[in-house]
Amino acid sequence: MNTSVHKDAARRLFTEVISQHRMELLDELVAEDAVDETTGVAGREGFREHVSGVWHSVGDVKATVTDVIAAGDRVAVWWQIVRSPPRPAVRRPALRSLLHRPEHQPDLVRCRPDRSV
Repeated sequence: MNTSVHKDAARRLFTEVISQHRMELLDELVAEDAVDETTGVAGREGFREHVSGVWHSVGDVKATVTDVIAAGDRVAVWWQIVRSPPRPAVRRPALRSLLHRPEHQPDLVRCRPDRSV
């Protein structure tokens, strides 16, 4: 796969899987041995648990990808996540800070030839 395919898959992970609740796309987009080098989430099941945890803790969210850079088998994604619709205050401090940061958050993922993430 070339870098544009990797970039597209990484963008879809945020815009379709996270924002549109299309968990079934993880089978297409995420390799069994994938690792998110930023969060340490590993494997397709790890990604499922992580995304489910975000939905459970925060509720409906909209992830917006603001930039994607790819080189070789690595993709860096800058994103913003916004709760939709807004809900009362988040009780867990880590989630509160995640949802109220004005800057964009980067994620770094490594890609493989047969799967994009």
